[in-house]
Amino acid sequence: MKKNFFEGVVTPMVTPFHDDGSLDLPAFEALTNWLCEREVNILFPMGGSGEYQTLKVDERKEIIHAVIETAGGRKKVVPGVGGKNLKETLTLVEEAQKVGADGVSVVIPAEMGEYAEELSAYYGKTSSDFETLLNYYKRINSELDIPFMVYDSRGQLTENQMREFVAELDQFKGIKYRSNNEEHFADIVYASGGTVNILSGIEFIYLGNLAMGAKGVVGGGANYFPNLMAQLKRQYEAGQVEAARETQYVLIAAAKSMSGISWPLSAKLILRKLGLPIEPVTRVKARKHSSENEAHMLDFILPLCK
Repeated sequence: MKKNFFEGVVTPMVTPFHDDGSLDLPAFEALTNWLCEREVNILFPMGGSGEYQTLKVDERKEIIHAVIETAGGRKKVVPGVGGKNLKETLTLVEEAQKVGADGVSVVIPAEMGEYAEELSAYYGKTSSDFETLLNYYKRINSELDIPFMVYDSRGQLTENQMREFVAELDQFKGIKYRSNNEEHFADIVYASGGTVNILSGIEFIYLGNLAMGAKGVVGGGANYFPNLMAQLKRQYEAGQVEAARETQYVLIAAAKSMSGISWPLSAKLILRKLGLPIEPVTRVKARKHSSENEAHMLDFILPLCK
């Protein structure tokens, strides 16, 4: 049996853009190379931090090609392929497999209404949103020869729903579960039956999630200080609880230092200061921030990016 590789530091890569808002593939390749030299387990382009919802299908295909080719096997690559509808998702699933992705990530759609009509052609009409959601993943699962990760950014799956996913989806091997409720997190770990790796979706409670059984973390900070996040897991696994707690406190303070600047603009400002050719440009709307906020963030974060 192949080892489940959904573990460790999973970097939800930011998407670089030119000043005019167009996709900047050379900068994306530079970021990929930079991350490949650090303690990253999985490169995860086109998650929420990657502003996937603003990208056209052709742009997403270009990103899949660029990251996989640039990584060149140095890191696992798991692109986000969740689309605006089932057809778009399946198109990206096909592209990712064709190019050689190690796995894919599929976000739970915010609304299932538009998907229900497409899915009825395969499974008939459904009686609930969860039944539609399960059918959505069944349809994706049927097209996959590689494992996939569910991207649950709202921590919405329940314990019983998780059990159904595990029973019905043989390629389901990982889930980013974002919940600050440790009881809910523990329920999901327990329901996985040890066949699906649960990844923390909140880096500033990563230590608590590790104690509940998390195998890794999907956190925006992995764009610029992945080594710090890897350090926390090493400390915890070595029984160095006090040291792990101190590292967790640093991650919490880092998040607070960034509170005055919109995400993912904050990450792009940090990466640019680290010497990467990434413009401080986002497609998602960013609120205005002061130069004092930016200076405070950079003064705190940059020394952590070793």
